[in-house]
Amino acid sequence: NIIMQREVVTELLYTDMVVERAVDELKAILPGGEKHAKMLADFADLSERMGTAGASERVARKMVELLKAKKA
Repeated sequence: NIIMQREVVTELLYTDMVVERAVDELKAILPGGEKHAKMLADFADLSERMGTAGASERVARKMVELLKAKKA
């Protein structure tokens, strides 16, 4: 979600984490679910953005860059 700068998958924080909500979200992203196709397309987009090996390091550098820019 951070890298894509939009919600790709629902993040259930502790205040939202109840069994019913987790089940609903899981059903939505599993094959046949209403969010499944969009999630796969978003992951393909993410994979393209991340590029080849070393993505974690590139993301970490970008995060540091953004944090430094916010301080300035």
